[in-house]
Amino acid sequence: MSTKVRNQILGTTVVREDDAFSMAIDRQKVGEKLIVTSTDESGNISEAQEIIVKDVTPPSKPTVNSVTGKADEKARLVLPFLYKKQEQW
Repeated sequence: MSTKVRNQILGTTVVREDDAFSMAIDRQKVGEKLIVTSTDESGNISEAQEIIVKDVTPPSKPTVNSVTGKADEKARLVLPFLYKKQEQW
């Protein structure tokens, strides 16, 4: 098995007896097209499987420095949060 991007080989591996494989490659840019092929012992190359790199990393959680809003007069507001030492607000 081999994986290429823009005709550059990123990695190769040997398929196990159970027909499974794994291949570690460097992180690729989102939208990059990877081409995966297999080659048998006689040198025959399979059809290419194209894979488009997707962004599956969620954004970082937001930082909240203040909370504003409206509530009924004399209402008690409870804002649970994990305390993290902050510089003086």
